[in-house]
Amino acid sequence: TACNPKVMRNSHTACHAASLAWVLQRPLRLDPAKVEFLDDPEANGLRSRPARDAYRV
Repeated sequence: TACNPKVMRNSHTACHAASLAWVLQRPLRLDPAKVEFLDDPEANGLRSRPARDAYRV
């Protein structure tokens, strides 16, 4: 790998935050410690999507 896991995680978080800001067409403020957007429930709702049901055999 090109960097340690913490740097990689922070880089991915920044990319995803920028992508969500583009989708929402407005600036977002991110709390890096909590990895949550400040005072923006709509943006926080887009951070993840519902998981599908578990696969069963």
